[in-house]
Amino acid sequence: LAAQMDQPVRALCLVGAAATARAAIGAPRSTAEAEKLDQALQPVIARLEPATADALLAQGAAMALDEIVACALGERPFPDAADLDPG
Repeated sequence: LAAQMDQPVRALCLVGAAATARAAIGAPRSTAEAEKLDQALQPVIARLEPATADALLAQGAAMALDEIVACALGERPFPDAADLDPG
């Protein structure tokens, strides 16, 4: 949804966090789910430098559950893509 709403930082951080949560419980995405997600994220990722997209995914993956929930609920901001060090 965040990808469709033109919110690349939110979209990629949430995807990174979801990947970490899925790994923690041993619930990988199905091939169909992965393809659907990749398709939804294509426009978002195309607008960013690849290193920035990777940094946002990593940022989301590294966030604690309470942090990502607070960001998702709008209680705190997601990181600013301009502040990330993609390298």
